[in-house]
Parts: sequence; structure tokens; C-alpha cells
Amino acid sequence: MKRILLCTTAALVLALATGAASADSQSNQAFIEQAGTNNINSQTQDQGLNNLSRTYQNGTGNAATTIQTGGEANSAYVTQTNTNNTAIQAQTDGYMNEMRATQNGAGGNMVNQVQIGGLSHKASATQDGITNTILQTQTDGDTNQLDARQNGTGNWSSQTQTTATNSYAYIEQAGTGNIASQSQSGNLQDARITQNGNSHWASQSQSGSGQIASITQLGGAANIASQVQGDDTNYATIYQNGSTNSMTQVQAGLGNMADAQQWDGAGAGNVGEQRQDGQFNTASLYQNGNDNRSFQSQTGSNNTLNASQVGFGNRNTQVQK
Repeated sequence: MKRILLCTTAALVLALATGAASADSQSNQAFIEQAGTNNINSQTQDQGLNNLSRTYQNGTGNAATTIQTGGEANSAYVTQTNTNNTAIQAQTDGYMNEMRATQNGAGGNMVNQVQIGGLSHKASATQDGITNTILQTQTDGDTNQLDARQNGTGNWSSQTQTTATNSYAYIEQAGTGNIASQSQSGNLQDARITQNGNSHWASQSQSGSGQIASITQLGGAANIASQVQGDDTNYATIYQNGSTNSMTQVQAGLGNMADAQQWDGAGAGNVGEQRQDGQFNTASLYQNGNDNRSFQSQTGSNNTLNASQVGFGNRNTQVQK
């Protein structure tokens, strides 16, 4: 299913990038309300200013598609209640456009949001239930924002920002067994993930300089966190609270900083790993509790390793070459 959803995103990006725009429109409003099963709604607003699209659907297996091309300060809102619903929202170019999707129900819902080009756009999605999916993509834009929030079990959020500057991405998940992934390319970007519960997986990948990556996993066990950064002057931080958690940080470049903290839970047994390649890099790792393991490795010159462990039966290995 995830492969199908990703293909849908790619097809939507291609269609929007190559499609023609029609006449300008300003201050238009489009509203639709549907109740029942397997309803479909599609709304398109071209090259406008202060346009509003709002969709309400209550039922199962419903689908809503909203497309806004160009313009400024356009808004697209979708609200769906129940299960197996789909919301697709797309905006191209322009300035300060916003899209928001809200889905409430037992589960199986999907949100796919795409913004291409432009400045200061915002996309946000909220889901409550199980096995829900949020896909958010922003390409070729600056000072944009992505926001995804999920509450439940077995949910998946994926955020991608490419060729961007000064953009921000945030994922928040509560429950059990959720997956969060973020990918950014460009400079001066900020990616953050917060997860509360057990058996979550969080990953972040950034290419460019001056990037910030942050993962926070609270109050649980068996969580996994992974961060990869390329280029220079980047900062990565991971905070985990609980037991049998694991984290990995990998950085390549100059003047990077990696910081990680693992605080004890019942039984502890956390694992931390940091790897850096380059010069003038710094890695710091703190572990509190018993039977923790940590490994730190640096390749290059003028690098610094710091490690602190509090408890019993802990092990740390440091390698510099």
C-alpha cells in the first residue's frame, strides 16, 4: 500500500508541474458537504488570491481532491470522519498558501499533501485512529512549514522538503508502533519528531549546511531513532526516555555536532551509537541507568568525543582515527 501511495505522490507532482493554468480568480469560496459511503469530490481553483476551498465528508471510503494553482493566501481545508477516507491536496507556486486536513475515525485513512514552488507555504494534517497515513511533500520553495500529528497505533507519517531554505518540518505521534520519517535537502532547515509511547521508529535524513535534526521519544520502550546528516555545520540531537531503546547518529562534513541522551526506565538496556567523518566535529552521549551500551567513532582531525554514563554494568567504546 505504501508503494501505491508514493507513486500517487509522484504522479501528482508531475501533473502539477506540467499542467496549464486558466484565468485568474480572487476571493472565491467553494464548499461541499457529503454524507454516506464512497463519495468523491474534486475542487480546482486557478491562479487566484484569497481563495478558499472547504470540504466536509462523513462516512466510509470517501475521497476529496483539492487543487489550487499559483496565487497568494489561498486556503484548502478538508475534514473527514470515519474510516478508509482519502484526502489529496495540492498547491503550486504563489505565496503564503495553506492547506489543512483533519481525519477522525477508526483508521485506514490517508492524507497526501503536495506544495510546489513559492514561499511561506504551510501544510498540516491531523489523524486519530489506527493504520493511518500522512504524506507531505514540498519542493523548490523557501520558509515553508510541514506539520503532521497522529494519535493511535500503527500510523505512518512521511515528510519531504527538497531544494529549500529556512523551512520547517514537524511530526508528533502518540500511541504504539508508529513510524515517522523526514527528508530535507537544502540549507538552514529544521526537522523535528516527537513520539510518545512504545515501539516507535523515527528517522531523519538531511543534506546541506546549517541543518537541525531533533528526535524526542518519551515514556516508552523499544523505540528506535536514526539520524543522517551530510555537509557542514549541522546539529543533530536525540532524547530518549525509557528502556531497551536504541539510537544512531551519522554525520559527514565539517563543524558538525551530535548530541544524544538516553534516560533510564525499568530495566534500562539502552543502546547508543554515534559516527562522524570529517574535521572539527563534536559528539556527546549521556546514558542514565543500568546495562547500557554506547559506541562512538570519529574519522578525521580536530574532533572531540564526550561520553557520560551513570549506573551499573554500562559499556562505552570510543574510536578516533
